[in-house]
Parts: sequence; C-alpha cells; structure tokens
Amino acid sequence: METPELEEQALDLSFERFAARNENPQGLGFERLKVLLVSGASLTTEDLAKVLTAAPSLWKLDASHCGLSALPELELWKRMVNIKTLLLHKNLLAKWPDVECAASPRNLEWLSLYGNPITSQPEYQTHVLSLASSLVALDLRVLTDEEHLAAQRPSESRPAGAAGSFRRFAANSEASAILFREKPPEHRLLAQELLREAADELKQLYQKSAYCSAAFAIQGGWRVYKARSLKFSLSETQRLSAIRLQKCARKFLWKRAMQTYVENFLAEEEGLDLLLSAQDLGTTQEGRSSPGKMKR
Repeated sequence: METPELEEQALDLSFERFAARNENPQGLGFERLKVLLVSGASLTTEDLAKVLTAAPSLWKLDASHCGLSALPELELWKRMVNIKTLLLHKNLLAKWPDVECAASPRNLEWLSLYGNPITSQPEYQTHVLSLASSLVALDLRVLTDEEHLAAQRPSESRPAGAAGSFRRFAANSEASAILFREKPPEHRLLAQELLREAADELKQLYQKSAYCSAAFAIQGGWRVYKARSLKFSLSETQRLSAIRLQKCARKFLWKRAMQTYVENFLAEEEGLDLLLSAQDLGTTQEGRSSPGKMKR
C-alpha cells in the first residue's frame, strides 16, 4: 500500500494515464515530484512544457515513445537544475535545437535520444558532448574517456581500438552497454518501484563509467599502491617500535636484577652497613685510606 507522500514523489502516467491526469481541473500537482514516467503517452510540445513548469524538482523524466516532434523552449529546460536522467528515445525529434534543449540541464548525467531522426547525423554525439560535458552516458552506453577527448578535440584522429583486457576503455565497448527498461511498462509501476528503478539506473551508470574509464583504473591502481606502501611503512614502524620497547624492557630488567644481586651480596659481607648510602660509603672508604697516606 503506497503512502500519499510516496505518490507525490514518483508517478507512472504512461499511456492514457497522463491524459486523465492532464484533465484534472486542480492541475497536475507535480510540485514535489522526483520521478515521472509518461512513456507511451500521446504528448504534445505544450503538454511537455506544462510538465516541466509543474515539476521543477524532477531528477528523472521518461518521455520516450511519445511521438514528440519538438521540445519546449530552451529556458524551461535550463530551469531543470535537478534532473539527472532524461529519456527521450523513440520520438520524432529531427532538429538540432531540440538536441540543444535536451542537453541544456546543467546536472544532466544520462541523455537518451536514440531512435529520433536527428541521431542519424554523424556529428550527433560530438555535438551533444560539446553542449553537456557533465554527461556520464548517452543513449545506450556510458561514455568513455576516449569519447570525451574526441569531443574536445574533434579534428584529431582517434586512436585504434584497444585490445585484450583494455578493450573496455574503447568507445562503444560491450562493457559500456546500459541495461534498462527501454519500453513503457506493461502494467502500472508503483511509486516505490519507480524510485528504486531510478536509483538503480544511476548506480549502474556510475559503476560502468568507472569500469570503462582508463583514468579511473590508473587512479585505482595508484590508490592501491599507496595503500600498500603505507601498510608496509606502518608495519616497519611498528617493528622498530617493538624492538625499542623490548630493548628498554630488557635494560630495565637487567638493572633491577643487578640491583638485587648487589644488595644480596652486600648483605652477606661483614663489617659493612647495608643501609649506608653511596655518599657514606665513599666517606668511609676515604677514612680507611687516610692512615696509609700519612705513613708515607
């Protein structure tokens, strides 16, 4: 059983459910909405503009398979500062201004536009990355370091694909593929399911991005090396400290044993007071040696 608070955070309005919600005279009620699924609904540009205006806190919007031929104005998209996942695949977007609108949210991490006519242009990926440098994934794959560098320096020739265990660092590698629900759900998803799905998708993005990043792999290797070096250094420090402690302990025990031995030895000697201090003992010895000096 869903609570009203969860229903306010995530909604599945796919297919005809969006039209029923859109006819509500009290408005959409998306003020606290974080995840919205309108996949498969028959949307117009005005409908999507109304959604963006009513849901400023969205961090995932799935408007795929909606028959959209154009997106709302750029200013509306720039206001979506919280959105991280934007799924607009399988629509009818065919103009570069639509791509610029979709890539304009400043914290966007995953943009899916595949299946739109505009994505068939050869400069599509380079253009998107020039607009949204914060992207972790584009369409069906996470972006590798090679693809980010190619977008920054498009005039340079790209290196040959890596082989062996380094193949995962190359562009369009199998390891970079994202596993997610591409089509509208057959049954209505609950708010808790939508929130979990959105969180799992972002988690998968971060894990695959780290796995396919050569820079991250090098940094990881360096961190392991530093950790091992620190461990060895600490072990050596502990060993030397233990040696010093043992040396001090042996020295203390030897002094105490010698003190006990001397006390026992002096206690057995006749004519000497065991309680004499070192100064008194020295004075007594000087007194004994004085007659000999006088005779000389």
